[in-house]
Amino acid sequence: GTVVSVDPARCATRPGHNLALEPRDDVILDNVIAEDAAPAGASVTRTALRLRGALARALLMAGALERALELSVRYAQERVQFGRKIGQFQAIQQEIARFAGEVAAAVAAALSAAGAVERGGDAFLAVVSAKIRTAEAAREGALIAHQVHGAIGVTDEYALHHSTLRL
Repeated sequence: GTVVSVDPARCATRPGHNLALEPRDDVILDNVIAEDAAPAGASVTRTALRLRGALARALLMAGALERALELSVRYAQERVQFGRKIGQFQAIQQEIARFAGEVAAAVAAALSAAGAVERGGDAFLAVVSAKIRTAEAAREGALIAHQVHGAIGVTDEYALHHSTLRL
């Protein structure tokens, strides 16, 4: 439950990556001595750090959802099928509207939680609620975005999967 600093030169790293192929190295702390502890009176607990991490994740997910929605709307306005832009089909319009609703709810929850943390006090419920809401929106949003885009949404050359893979 204590935050400490260590000399990075004494740590080893093992290169790695996550599912989205972003760098995620492991830091190995084998026989490393802590140099400094958190200042006296600083109450940084494991729960507080996890709460900040959950808030950061909720905000990142909300941003990725906004980007996926933007790409889906643009694609529906450009892609032509059966002689019409697919955005003119009522079924596609309905799915994009549902997606926009999910994005709005996720962004509102994440920003509300950020405001609660900024104001101080007990923001646990706000952050946890935001994380749950953005996770629900991520499931629905990624599904809809890939339905709108079809197979092109998963190719490396197209930007959609860079957002949805992280979701």
